[in-house]
Amino acid sequence: MRPFGLCGAIFSLICGSPLLLASAAQAATPVDAIGAIAVSPDGATVIASGNPRAFYVLDAGTLEIRQRVWHGYNPLRLNWSRDGRTLALHHTDDMVAFFDAETLKETASTEKFTDLCFAAEAEKLVTVTSGREKDGKVPVTLAIYSLATGEKLQSAEIDYTLAPASIACSPDAGDILLVTKEYDTDKEEKKNPPPDLPRDEQPEFRKRHDAKAMWLGWFNGGLGKGPEFESWFSASAPALFFVRDGKALWLKNSTENAEFGKDGSIAMRNLARASSFYGELASPDHGYFLVGTMQKGQIVDTATFEEVEFAFPDRLKGWPEYLYGFAIAPDGTIYGGTSGYRMMKISPDGKVLDMKPVY
Repeated sequence: MRPFGLCGAIFSLICGSPLLLASAAQAATPVDAIGAIAVSPDGATVIASGNPRAFYVLDAGTLEIRQRVWHGYNPLRLNWSRDGRTLALHHTDDMVAFFDAETLKETASTEKFTDLCFAAEAEKLVTVTSGREKDGKVPVTLAIYSLATGEKLQSAEIDYTLAPASIACSPDAGDILLVTKEYDTDKEEKKNPPPDLPRDEQPEFRKRHDAKAMWLGWFNGGLGKGPEFESWFSASAPALFFVRDGKALWLKNSTENAEFGKDGSIAMRNLARASSFYGELASPDHGYFLVGTMQKGQIVDTATFEEVEFAFPDRLKGWPEYLYGFAIAPDGTIYGGTSGYRMMKISPDGKVLDMKPVY
């Protein structure tokens, strides 16, 4: 059922815009930083990449560079398969390229998509691609790829309510959530918070009275449809979006965060210090997530939102240095990449162990 009160102009903007439908979302902007990082299954090697479009092969213990191999892409995220054979590189062409981890030669690629989510524990990649609206529905393709081989394992063609813009999945890819861009709705009356409303209640009041909404739809691991509903919480694209224990966590900044349940429940969540998402990554089991910002980062427990902060051991001259990329080793050691083209090594409890330039 189409959301009530969605005017034709807004619907056309969301579902019919040629700009959006070229990939149904604008391609990600390249990041001038070490933003894509992966750690080998034995924890001995780190491979990192940035805007120079090269793989830097590092010794995980010393962070010294062993090898440099040019791959030609603007990298966004890097994943290393558990068998050690394959690297999956998400890049700004809205695709994932697969490389032989030993030779660093490209072996396969996904098709172009609107958005993706990594189900690390299942070693799966889930993508969504939106088509052009026709007869009141949007053709959507959901696909699941193997992160170990690049093989497409499953796909489904669906006539959907609106064009999805973001996707989240659980660690086992058993729960998948599609979310549209926000749109105008006449179900809400636009209001400002009352002057006497407590400060911590103001973000939710604004969301409930901003005359905007999003459409959410759940799918199972077999790509079968689950419940759909309209959300009073809406925002632009999330910085980090994942599912754990049947609930999806949408993260944007200190206050513009929400938790979505399959039953239609919505709860807003606040972060204390992890307010600027320059870098972000959920752990393989989604039990915690990492946030990078200017000269520091946070480790955040998903259940409690308890934050452990760590800071850069020194400061570079000139423009401030930001933490953009993350990877987590099998033993929990965290590796972070910065806009100063430096690599950080961080213990699971947030102690900075080392920091060296990568060039």
